[in-house]
Amino acid sequence: MCEKPMATTLDDAREMVEFSEKTKAFLQIGFELRYSKLYTKIKEWIQAGFLGDVINTQCTYISCEFIGKESWRIKKAASGGMFGEKLSHYVDLPRW
Repeated sequence: MCEKPMATTLDDAREMVEFSEKTKAFLQIGFELRYSKLYTKIKEWIQAGFLGDVINTQCTYISCEFIGKESWRIKKAASGGMFGEKLSHYVDLPRW
């Protein structure tokens, strides 16, 4: 299990994939929303054509959980800030 981002370069990411394939090791990137019953069901509906052609998605994320705290989740230098922590999931879902 690899936390996101998977790597800092495309070459490093490819090397990880190639190594896991060569050694038959398990490699998974930390996009756990892909395993959520909600999002897997929506993906099934899209693939079955129940929702028509999806041309846009919208996400609103509101949280005050980390305001005023010294959480690693909001320190840009340490974690990529809230993009790395939350927004990356909502960029990943439509691509998936």
